[in-house]
Amino acid sequence: MFFFIVQFPDQWIIINYELSFTLVGSGTAGSVLAARLSEDADVEVAVLEAGPEETVYPNHNVPLEFFTLQNTEADWAYRTVTQKNACLGMEEQVMTIVK
Repeated sequence: MFFFIVQFPDQWIIINYELSFTLVGSGTAGSVLAARLSEDADVEVAVLEAGPEETVYPNHNVPLEFFTLQNTEADWAYRTVTQKNACLGMEEQVMTIVK
């Protein structure tokens, strides 16, 4: 059993739904697996992905624009551990990694 909670501007709707598979993460492998599983008409597949709608950050698909996402909600603030021989110009020798 799966519960969808859908938010509209003026209301919330809860939908009970039975799924065959729920995949968490729509990266390359998750998307391929979802496509293959959904080839069977008797199978119900849901794919969950974290983050806001793609329209919130229109530059996320442009490789050279990745830096515009740093320190925004789209950036999960991944940071390296302190580096001994790298990131020498960075504060505490730590680098921020954009997801």
